[in-house]
Amino acid sequence: MENAIFVGLSRQMVLQRQMDAVANNIANMNTAGYRSQQMLFETYLADVDDPGPGQGHEMSMVIDQAMVADLRPGPLVETGNEFDLALMGDGFLRVQTPSGPRYTRSGHLSLDGQRQLVNTSGLPLLTADGGTITIPAGTERITITEDGTVSADNAQVGRIDIVEFDEPHRLEPLGASLFVTNEAPRPAEATTVMQGAIESSNVEPIVEMTQMIAIARAYETTQQILQNEHERQQSAIRRLGQMAST
Repeated sequence: MENAIFVGLSRQMVLQRQMDAVANNIANMNTAGYRSQQMLFETYLADVDDPGPGQGHEMSMVIDQAMVADLRPGPLVETGNEFDLALMGDGFLRVQTPSGPRYTRSGHLSLDGQRQLVNTSGLPLLTADGGTITIPAGTERITITEDGTVSADNAQVGRIDIVEFDEPHRLEPLGASLFVTNEAPRPAEATTVMQGAIESSNVEPIVEMTQMIAIARAYETTQQILQNEHERQQSAIRRLGQMAST
C-alpha cells in the first residue's frame, strides 16, 4: 500500500533538486563562461524482498543520476579589456586549485598580489608545463594571441594552456564555472583565443523560468497524488476497523 507514497516522495525529492539546479542557473545568468546545468534522472524498478509465494512485488523509485552541463557556447561580448579573453571552439582553460588542475571557460582575468594571471576566483592559469604566468611590474600593455601566447610590452612571458577533451560530456560541474573529469585532456587543436572579449553564460532566462513553473506544477501534482493516497489508506483502515468490530 505504501509503494505509491514512496514513489511520490522520491519524485518530489528529484523535483526539489531540479528546482535547485534551475535556481542556480538563473543566479549565474550573468556569470562569464557559466554553463547551464540540469539533472539526469531515471525511474528505478527493483524487486523487494518476496514476502511469500505468489506475493512478490516491485517498487519503482525516481533517482537522480548526475548533474550535467549544457556545453553549448554562450554569446560573445566585446569588452576591450586586455585581461579578458574568450575561447573560440570547444576548448577549456586549465587553472590550478588546491585539489589539482580544473577546467573553465571563464576568461575574465586579473592579476593577483604576485602579479600572476588568475581567474575571478583567484586561481592561477596554467601553462602546458604546469607553470603560471607572471606579468612583470611596470608593464604597460598586455597582448594575448590566438594560440594563448601572453606578451608584456611585446616580450613573451608564457602561453596559456588550452585543452580539449574527446568526451566533453564527462565533465562534471563544480561551481564557480569550474569543471573536473577523469579524462586526460589533450592540447587544443580547434580552439583559438579572442582577446578583449568574454563568453557570457549560455543560460536562457525564459527557458529557465518556464522550467521553474513546470517543476512547481509537477511538485503540486505529486503532492495532490500523495494526499489522495493518504486519504485512501486512512479510509481503508477505518473500514477494516469497522469490519473487525462487527
